[in-house]
Amino acid sequence: MPYIKKGLRPVFDSAVILAQKGEIGRTSEWILSAIKNMEPKVMDGCLNYVFTQMLRKVEDLVTVRIIMDLVINSLFWSQPKYIKFERVEGLLGRMIKEYHRRGWKRQKKVIQAIGSIMGMNDCKTNSYEDECIEKNGDI
Repeated sequence: MPYIKKGLRPVFDSAVILAQKGEIGRTSEWILSAIKNMEPKVMDGCLNYVFTQMLRKVEDLVTVRIIMDLVINSLFWSQPKYIKFERVEGLLGRMIKEYHRRGWKRQKKVIQAIGSIMGMNDCKTNSYEDECIEKNGDI
């Protein structure tokens, strides 16, 4: 988990509070607004931080998964590019590894939730690759 600068944490901790209240739309909008002008390496670290904090602190994992889906869809899946799929894979993969490393509570359920988003990312990546093969020919 990237240990983002302390000055950024309150912004994303506010999103966690909204998620705890079940405010899915407001939470995803809050996160998207907070990261919209960030460089990718800073953005990915902040996403890792806020997603990890929500998974650790929000009781309803379905709510967290929906928020993560909305944010990831808006940032990465809405305009497909291979590099975007790789960023999602790296972000989610590191989150799973951190859960294993730290042994946080609800580990199995959280990893399943992250894994389901990774599965969706795989489906979108495969679809994108198939479109590219159709357009440009196979390797």
